[in-house]
Amino acid sequence: MKTIMPKKVYLLILVLAVFVIAVILVATMTQGEVLPLGSSLPNIQYTSGQTSHRVRADSVRPLLIMFFSKNCRHCLDELDRFNTNVDQFSRANLLFLTSDEGAEEDGIRNRWRILFDTTRNNIRLGFISEGVVNEKFGISATPAFFAFEKNGVLVDRILGEAKLDRLLRSVNKPDSVQ
Repeated sequence: MKTIMPKKVYLLILVLAVFVIAVILVATMTQGEVLPLGSSLPNIQYTSGQTSHRVRADSVRPLLIMFFSKNCRHCLDELDRFNTNVDQFSRANLLFLTSDEGAEEDGIRNRWRILFDTTRNNIRLGFISEGVVNEKFGISATPAFFAFEKNGVLVDRILGEAKLDRLLRSVNKPDSVQ
C-alpha cells in the first residue's frame, strides 16, 4: 500500500480550506439584508419601566429608532446631540432602545434630562433583547438609526455616527406614493 506524501496532504487541506472560505463568502454576499429600504416596520416589543410596548407607526409622525449602548462612546455623543437639539425633532416620534443588561432607566433619564423629559409625548426610552435587534434589524453594533415614514415604511438606515442634518432629513422626507 502506497502512503500519501505529507506535502500532498497539506496541499489537499489548503485547497479544502480555500474552498470552504469561498463558499462562506459567497453565501454571505448573496444573503439579502434583514431589513432593506422599503421594508415595513418589524413587529417588535420593548419594555419601559415595568410595561411592555409594541413599536407602531402612528400615521401622524415619522418614527426614528436609535439603538444604543451605554458603553459606546459614539452612542453617548449622539444622545448628547439629541439632548441639545431635541426641539428640532418635534415633528417625529423618537424611540431610543438599548439591550444593555443592567442599564438603569433612571440613570439614563437623569443624564439626558431634556431629551427624556416625561412631558414630551413623542420620545420614548426602552429596553429590548439583543437577539430581537439582530433578528429584526440585522445589526449587532451601535449606534444604529432606522427612519420610518408615517405609514411604517423604512426610508433610511444609518449604521454608526450620524450627522444631525441627515437624521432630520430622514424624518422629514415626504411620504412615498401609496
